[in-house]
Amino acid sequence: MSETRRTGPTTGTYLFVRPPEQRRVRQGERSSGPPPARPLGPREPAFDGPEPPSAARLRHRRPRLEAAALDGRLVFFLEPQGEVAAGYREAAARLVQDVAGARCVWVTAPSPGAGRTTTALNLASALAETMRVTLVDLDFAAPGVARAFGLEDGPGLRDFARARRRDRAAPIDLVLLGERLTALTAGTADEAGAGGPALRRVLEEASGAADLLLVDGPVAGDAAALGAASDLIDAVVLVVRPLDLATGACEAALGALAGRRLLGVIVNDAPVVRDGPDA
Repeated sequence: MSETRRTGPTTGTYLFVRPPEQRRVRQGERSSGPPPARPLGPREPAFDGPEPPSAARLRHRRPRLEAAALDGRLVFFLEPQGEVAAGYREAAARLVQDVAGARCVWVTAPSPGAGRTTTALNLASALAETMRVTLVDLDFAAPGVARAFGLEDGPGLRDFARARRRDRAAPIDLVLLGERLTALTAGTADEAGAGGPALRRVLEEASGAADLLLVDGPVAGDAAALGAASDLIDAVVLVVRPLDLATGACEAALGALAGRRLLGVIVNDAPVVRDGPDA
């Protein structure tokens, strides 16, 4: 036997914490593997009054991604057939079995450094193999999505929210990263912030172009930082390290998330025990 350690979800480390009776499989439904993409359609608008056509406001821009500028943890862009990518695919396959009805999933962690941004990046890529996914950077204290892809600072969620305060028809630019994968980066900050109804409206409109919004958000104990987006979150994935399980940080985070629909827990950087001739 030999023990190795790698970053990313591995077989056996994606732990469902919801009670078994809440995990029902409908008769005739496949019990494993990702289902086909399911169009969800746009949300109901959160404000009254006429709106311009959605297609006129949502735009896609395709940046030129340079391999040398990509974060080495983007395994689906750098080593899509590798072992770590396979682990994320397995996590995604288990996730989609329980994600039915969820339109906005928050990826969070007990504390910084647990790997929530890495998990969000790769989980979004894995899910986008079977559905339309928009990765949203709502971690305004430490935004990491644009940086991971080597993108220059540019307009993002906060900028679009500010523009929407002035003009409800202001366009929203989604970054096109793949056939079914887009990103809504955090954008630039200002002293007044960019929360409130305008931010909510931007997210609602972005959800109309995706089957799922996957949010890279703040740590579990700082849900207030989600602002007006908080009540759009209808499911959560918690990312932890083995140390969080040993110290009680995982339990504390679960307590902070009480009342929210918890899809599961991903354990990062967990030891992998292998059997074989070289063990």
